[in-house]
Amino acid sequence: MGKINTNMASEFWFYSQLHRLGYQSFITLGNTKAIDILVRLSDGSILTFDVKGKENFNSGTYQYLPETKSDYHFFVFIGLQIKKEKKKTIFEGEPECYIVNSNDLDLIAFHWTASNKVTKGYGFDQKILRIIKKYDNEMVKMSKADRKKLESFKNFQKRYNFMEIKNKIMCVEDFENKFFDKK
Repeated sequence: MGKINTNMASEFWFYSQLHRLGYQSFITLGNTKAIDILVRLSDGSILTFDVKGKENFNSGTYQYLPETKSDYHFFVFIGLQIKKEKKKTIFEGEPECYIVNSNDLDLIAFHWTASNKVTKGYGFDQKILRIIKKYDNEMVKMSKADRKKLESFKNFQKRYNFMEIKNKIMCVEDFENKFFDKK
């Protein structure tokens, strides 16, 4: 048995959620593609999605994101909520899913260069999505760990406020509320 293909599992999970909500959606297949899923809206416009998956959001970062910008292109970040125990996959809950329009990715992502000055990328620590969506505003009492993570994140994002970022990050329900009338 091989390693879990988290991107493929995430793509099919998100695709199933779109169908479950009644969207006319299409999945693309292939290894190196920038568009994983398309949705045709009733007004004829096409939304495209680049799905990025991980086993969970508890470790690691999204390091090499493309810098695509379009009103109709979205990044979907999915934590599958799984772990491995003795080579067995354990489900720890429903997948976490956050959707960000590609025009708004700069609110959470940043350019980085490794200490070797050779490796570069554009990405972010996915835990920030969970923290921002978890709280109603920045002033509520946060756990120490969440406050520390938010403060380190804000070092990169000094020009944006908490609510501006929060309103740009959607979960599946937010996406449905935004596009429901255009199915």
